[in-house]
Amino acid sequence: MMDKTLLIVFLLAAFTTKADHGDSLETDKPELIIEQLDNMISGYLSDKSIFATDTAYLRKSVNPTFPDSVYKKRIAIFPRAIPYTYNHYVKSFIDLYAVKRRAQVNKMLGLATIYYPIFEEILDKYDMPLELKHLAVVESALNTSARSRVGATGLWQFMYGTGKQFGLKVTTYTDDRRDPYLATDAAARFLSGMYKIYKDWLLVIAAYNCGPGRVNRAIRRSGKTDFWSIRRYLPRETRGYVPAFIAASYVMTYHEQHNLHPVEPMIKNMVTEKVLVTNYIDIKKAAPILGLNEDLLSFFNPRYKLMIVPGTTTKPFDLVLPLEKISLFEQFEDSIYATSKYLTKTDVPELTTRIASNDPSLLNTKGKKLIYYKVRSGDNLGFIAEKFHCRAQDIRNWNNMYGSRIYVGKNLKIYVRGSVPTTNTASSQSYKIDPNTTYIDYVVKYGDTLWDIVKLFPGVTIDQIKLINKIINSKSIKPGMILKLPKSS
Repeated sequence: MMDKTLLIVFLLAAFTTKADHGDSLETDKPELIIEQLDNMISGYLSDKSIFATDTAYLRKSVNPTFPDSVYKKRIAIFPRAIPYTYNHYVKSFIDLYAVKRRAQVNKMLGLATIYYPIFEEILDKYDMPLELKHLAVVESALNTSARSRVGATGLWQFMYGTGKQFGLKVTTYTDDRRDPYLATDAAARFLSGMYKIYKDWLLVIAAYNCGPGRVNRAIRRSGKTDFWSIRRYLPRETRGYVPAFIAASYVMTYHEQHNLHPVEPMIKNMVTEKVLVTNYIDIKKAAPILGLNEDLLSFFNPRYKLMIVPGTTTKPFDLVLPLEKISLFEQFEDSIYATSKYLTKTDVPELTTRIASNDPSLLNTKGKKLIYYKVRSGDNLGFIAEKFHCRAQDIRNWNNMYGSRIYVGKNLKIYVRGSVPTTNTASSQSYKIDPNTTYIDYVVKYGDTLWDIVKLFPGVTIDQIKLINKIINSKSIKPGMILKLPKSS
C-alpha cells in the first residue's frame, strides 16, 4: 500500500510539471492546431535533404470523403485496449489531418517508418497498447527537434522538470528529450505509471496533456470516470487532445483509403551503428569528411542540439553513423578530432553563436530587417505570418508571446527579408460588389475560419467574403452558416 501511495505522489508531481507546458493543443477547435502542426513539422518539411520523394503528385491527388458510417465502422475494429469512439469532435480532427494538412501527414507517414518501430518495441517492453505510438503525432508531428513556445521538447514534448524526473538530462550540448529511444522510454514509464491510477487509457492520455490534478477535479465535478462524461469539465486544450489522438490513430492507420502516402526519408533503409567519441566533434565539420550531408548526420543524432558531440576520454558519447561510414570514421578519426579542436577553447565565436541560436527571440532573424506591424481588426497570427512570409511561431518568439491572442493596435516585431509587403487595405477598399458576378454558396464547417476558406477558393480574399456577406468580425462565422463567394472565372 505504501509503494502505491509513493507512486501516486511521484506521478502527481511529475504530471503537474508536464501539464504546465500547456502547448500540446491550445483549444478544442482544429484551426489553432493547424498552426501548431505547421510549426512542429516545418523544419522537416523545408529540409529537402531529408526526404527523397518528389511530393508534387501528392498535392494533385484526389481527396476521398466518406460518410460517418464508414468512419464508425473502421474505428470500431481498432484494438479495444483503448476505448476508441467516433463522434463529430473526432471527425473535425480527421478533416484536419486528411483534408487540410495532407502534405504534412504524408511527411509524418514517412517519419513513422523510422520512429514507429522504436515506439512499438518500447511500448511492448512495458506491456502497453502499441496504438499509443500515435500520441507522438499529436505531441510533436514526429519531429525530434520540436519545441513548444514554453520549452516542451522532443517527440514526446517533455518539459525540463518532468524530463529530469524521468532521467532525461539536458546540458549546454545535449538534450535527452530529443533522443527517440530515451524519450520514448521515459514517456512509456510516464504513461504506464498513470494507467496504474486510472485504469483507462483515454483518461491517461488526457492526464498526459493537462495533468492528473485537473482530471481528478473533472471526475469529482462530473461524478463520472470516463473521458467523454468528464470532457466538459476539462481545460479547453484537453477537450481537443483526446479526439485529436483518435483522429491521428485513424488517419495513420487508414491513410491509403484517403489517398495519403508516405514521403519516405532517405535514411529509411539505412543500417546504422554507434561509435564512441572520445573528443569533441563538430558535426558540421565532420559531415563532409565522412561524405555525408550535415543535415542527414544531424538527423541521425538529434540529441546534440548544437550539432556538437561533447565527447571526452572520461565521458565518451555515441555518434550514430550509417554502417558503411564506420570504417571511414575509423580511418579519419584523428582528422575529424583535429577539425574540432577549437571547441575545447574558451570564448569561441562559433560556439557562442550556436548557443545564442537556441534563444527563441533570435531564431530566424539572420539577414533580415526588423520592422513593426500594427495589428488591425480581423488580423490573426496565421494571416500576419503569411503576409510577411514567416511562421506564426516566429512571431511568437520575436515578441515573447505565449499564445495566439493579439489585440488591435499592438505593434508586433517582424523580421523581413527584402522589401516590406504592402498591406491589402487599398485592394479591400477598392473592391466593389458587381451585380453581374456569379456566386456560389459555401456552408461553414466545424473548425472553419475565413483563412481556411480563402485557401480553398484561389482568387477570393477575406475582405471580399466580409464585404459580400456583411461580416464585421472574422470570428463571428459559425458552423452551418452559408457564405456567398464569388465564383472563380
